[in-house]
Amino acid sequence: MNDMVLQQALSSCSIMASPQDCQKLVRFANELVKWNMIMNLTSITEESDIIRKHFIDSLLPITYSGFITKNARIIDIGSGAGFPGIPIALLRPDVHVTLLDGNLKRTKYLNAVTRELELVNTAVVRGRAEEIGHDIVYREQFDIAVSRAVASLPTLVEYSMPFLKMNGRALLWKGPNVYNELIGGQSAAAVMGGIVDEPVLLVHQEYQSTRYIVSVRKITKTDGRYPRRPGIPEKRPLIMQGE
Repeated sequence: MNDMVLQQALSSCSIMASPQDCQKLVRFANELVKWNMIMNLTSITEESDIIRKHFIDSLLPITYSGFITKNARIIDIGSGAGFPGIPIALLRPDVHVTLLDGNLKRTKYLNAVTRELELVNTAVVRGRAEEIGHDIVYREQFDIAVSRAVASLPTLVEYSMPFLKMNGRALLWKGPNVYNELIGGQSAAAVMGGIVDEPVLLVHQEYQSTRYIVSVRKITKTDGRYPRRPGIPEKRPLIMQGE
């Protein structure tokens, strides 16, 4: 991957990255491809697709005013291959990003990559959101929760709200069918002490990147019963009356 080509691609999407930033993103891409040969991290390995579907997709929210606030503490829930957390940490050295994943092999990969990239503004935590969300070390300690995890909006709301400080914000990546999940997400947010803002469409035609970001603001304290035990938020998403 050519760092100048990457810089031009990011710039065309109004994502400002220095040559040094792009060099680190290229190193990240190389590490991703290398590790992907020994473990299943992503099906996206072509250079152009990594740029479009991983880097641009992860970084579009930093172009939106008020989403990634200065000096924010961020938790990336279900970080997986490191998206969106690692690109955000690379381009925003003022923030601190905790990469949360429940899989031992993936957390080993995340630790290795963040060391290789000398990302001093990251930490890696192994565990499920349903369990770590009850740990006082992490509960209500973050300004922002992000997730590109493949889960329904109500499930992601239950995962993310316990981690947030009062007035914190969850930024949840969703595709074109977001409005099919919105009522359920609003119901879950009402139970979890949050309120769902109108989804923000972030689009760049040249790279065919269409992404909705659902912002969920925490306005009241989350009940200590939540999140529910592992597996339940996905099997039985919260509805209006709660559980």
